[in-house]
Amino acid sequence: MRRFLYFSVSFFFFCSSLFSQITYPLNYRDAISEGSRTEKGVAGENYWINKAGYSITADFNPSTRILSGKADITYFNNSPDSLHEIVLKVYHDFYREGNARDFEINPDAVNEGVKIKTIGLDDKLFSPEEYDSLVSRSGTIRTIKLKEALLPESRINIFIEWEYEVSVLAPVRNGAYSDFDFFIGYWYPQVAVYDDIDGWDKLNYTGITETYNDFNDYQVQISVPDDFIIWATGSLQNPEELLQEKYLRRYKNSLTSDDLVKIISEEDTGKEITLKNGKNIWKFSAKAVPDFAFALSNRYYWDQKSVVVDDKGRRVVVSAAYNPDSEDFYHVADIAAKSVKYFSDEMPGIPFPWPEVTVFNGRGGMEYPMMVNDGSSSRMSGTVYVTSHEIAHTYFPFYTGTNERKFAWMDEGWAVFLPYGIQAELAEGFDPVERNAGIYNTWAATEFDVPPMVLSWFLRSRAYRNPSYNRSASAYQVLENILGPEKFLECLRGYIREWRGKHPQPYDFFNYFSSHSGKELSWFWEPWFFEFKYPDLSLKLIENNGEKTVEVVNEGGLPLPVVLKIFYDDKNEVVKKDASVWNNSKKLTFELEKGAVIQKIILDNPHFPDYSDQNNSIYFDKSEKKN
Repeated sequence: MRRFLYFSVSFFFFCSSLFSQITYPLNYRDAISEGSRTEKGVAGENYWINKAGYSITADFNPSTRILSGKADITYFNNSPDSLHEIVLKVYHDFYREGNARDFEINPDAVNEGVKIKTIGLDDKLFSPEEYDSLVSRSGTIRTIKLKEALLPESRINIFIEWEYEVSVLAPVRNGAYSDFDFFIGYWYPQVAVYDDIDGWDKLNYTGITETYNDFNDYQVQISVPDDFIIWATGSLQNPEELLQEKYLRRYKNSLTSDDLVKIISEEDTGKEITLKNGKNIWKFSAKAVPDFAFALSNRYYWDQKSVVVDDKGRRVVVSAAYNPDSEDFYHVADIAAKSVKYFSDEMPGIPFPWPEVTVFNGRGGMEYPMMVNDGSSSRMSGTVYVTSHEIAHTYFPFYTGTNERKFAWMDEGWAVFLPYGIQAELAEGFDPVERNAGIYNTWAATEFDVPPMVLSWFLRSRAYRNPSYNRSASAYQVLENILGPEKFLECLRGYIREWRGKHPQPYDFFNYFSSHSGKELSWFWEPWFFEFKYPDLSLKLIENNGEKTVEVVNEGGLPLPVVLKIFYDDKNEVVKKDASVWNNSKKLTFELEKGAVIQKIILDNPHFPDYSDQNNSIYFDKSEKKN
């Protein structure tokens, strides 16, 4: 049985010769003892990860919105454990009557969920009696009891046939947006993650928290009426069987073009774009990705280009599929391409790992491997923000396989932080860093300012969003301030490369940055990630025998950078301190120039959160005081 008691462990970082204190849960300690993880934040020599290969054939009828599919799944048990069950995630059971949900949905969207028509193991289909005795259903989980254990270093073949109705009334992250436009995600039964920390992931999908998947291979064939175009995870394998010659030529040109190619545009309205076979079968292939999604429309425009992402000349194909009425989406393919280039060259500076990415004009903002589902925005800053944010998820959790169910901050915070540079560049007058600090300030020091280490699955509404997005992104920014941009980027790149294709835990992140930066950082991790501290620096003037000093006091307990501006009659002075000044200190003292006439002293750092600005200034000329 896996254990969840907590204890405190002291350990030695070899690279820095520093002693650190950090709190571990027992299941993480067990992983260290078993050699799958280490106290230096790298995977141990006994690290393992299971995986699956999916061969899926599916049919989607846009008129009825019925999606039916068959999947042959080969599941590889690379763990040292004998498995006595197989856990399947059936996400669309979110809509099943009686299932728990984090928010209300339209009552008419509630249905019977996913109908499993056939299931079997190793080429033997279950009889009705076997199904009743071996398969259990709970929430969005189906569990198959195995008659014989799946031994270490062995595999099992799973066959499953299913169907369900794609929702139009309550499309959460995916669904039908009209009679002609659909984004299909969370659509096939997936083998859950079995890892070295929790064993099987048996957390239900209830709407707010997202997914946790292994890195799998996919061969997918999707049949749709022949006037529909499909965009999907992976690479299209049979364009010659699908597109009329003119559009096939445009498609192929776009694969190596630096310039935008309009594969389908206004001039193509009413023309035959696909080959007319009654139904067309679209074939896609993807390797080592954690999920597969697709979208389709028979009226959307299609822009596509490619961008070089490494010094070997490898290209990534970038496309936008969009409603002709969505004015902002005419720019999205270029925004997406520049985002891919920025991520590859600058932050995090790791070449985009997948061969393609498509931004589909659906609703909201949601990421899938190589697919983005975005609604339109009335402002360019909104279009840039959502497009770059969702593509940033490529690195977390799709390349670095974090568990969004338990620790959403390990991916959402990075997806806020990573695109700052490209967002400021592409959206004139938009400061995404100040935006995030301002949002965090709105909720700081309230009950919603929950430490990120509280499991995301337990949280709702703003109590989920604030630690997952705003507080964690601010924490990454403060960490960059402490380490310096060069060392921070070195650690970030190393962390991503170490844990690509694996499942890092928060303690792996903490330990990696501590050990590879050469700094003892528990004084930073604890308040930002474990404690109910909040961002609030204040100023106090101390006068003693005519001498004046100013104190900067850390009222909220979160380590923050200090930018102190002193305005004299004849000059200005700026004092900057990085956040490490709060290691073992709650206040800082600065001596003011003797005899000088001072107009005002202010704390001014809009790129970092500070809950209250009422205690950030001292005015010596009362007429200057701002209300």
